[in-house]
Amino acid sequence: MIVRLSKIIAVVITLAAVFGASAYLTLTLLVESEQTVVVPDLVGKDTVQVLQMLSGLGLNTKVNGAEFSDTIPKNHVVFQEPLPGAEIKSGRSVQIVISKGARTVTVPNLSGLTRQEVRLILEDNGLCLGNVSLMYAETTDADLVIAQTPRAGETAARGGCIDILISAGARPALYRMPDVTGRNLDEAVDIIEKSDLRLGQVQPVVQNHVADNAVFQQEPSAGQPIAAGTAVRLLVNRLNATNGAADAAGTGFIRHRIQEGFLKRHIRVHMEGYGLSGDLVNRFAAPGEEVWVLVPFPGVTQIRLYEDGQPIPAMGVD
Repeated sequence: MIVRLSKIIAVVITLAAVFGASAYLTLTLLVESEQTVVVPDLVGKDTVQVLQMLSGLGLNTKVNGAEFSDTIPKNHVVFQEPLPGAEIKSGRSVQIVISKGARTVTVPNLSGLTRQEVRLILEDNGLCLGNVSLMYAETTDADLVIAQTPRAGETAARGGCIDILISAGARPALYRMPDVTGRNLDEAVDIIEKSDLRLGQVQPVVQNHVADNAVFQQEPSAGQPIAAGTAVRLLVNRLNATNGAADAAGTGFIRHRIQEGFLKRHIRVHMEGYGLSGDLVNRFAAPGEEVWVLVPFPGVTQIRLYEDGQPIPAMGVD
């Protein structure tokens, strides 16, 4: 009986030893089968390059914030964990801190650029556009930068704003406003157009001491310095007019306002009737301009108003 029990105990011990050895060998093989990777040096490298490197080594990338650096360019790695040379298992993460660039930047040269170009360049350099001023400049085309503050090459705090001075082009020629008061409306319009000005609003008024159809008042006033293309407003005496209306046998006005925009419009006013036929107006009018036309014999003549070749209704006396 004792011999039999001894044999059973021997068999159990033998099996336990075999199972223990097997488990140890299996665990050892599993541990050794996990591949280790040597962490490369990532500091100073671009983040895109870092992602490619770590991915190729079977490692993950974890961004652990960003900080300013005077030595590491923007979007490059400032710090890493684990440090270069460390051995870690495949599939583990490497933490990196990304540079936000220096706290100060060198101000770029903006001279000769447009406002839109300035905005893009400043944004790329971590700066913003500050005050924008205009001045006439004979040697610089309109809408281009003449000067800047701070000047190009100086340092500025990241996020700071740069003020610029933009050219308004060459100073326009100034004219002295001619005196058209007391003149017939047709004469006044002819003088205005020959003076490189343009006719603005024409308003009929009643003034008994002024000749009929004569200019009673003008804006700008005579002798005032004005720029080329300035609109001139005229008040014209209409003895038979009431609030802009005209007597059936005399003359009247029609008016048409050009819509706001950027392009001039071709205006043509054609008259037919009473033995007369022809264009009363055939010219280009500026956006926002109100065109007034003196119409002879209203009610017995047919007036057609065209804007860029299209017939349109006109406000005022037919």
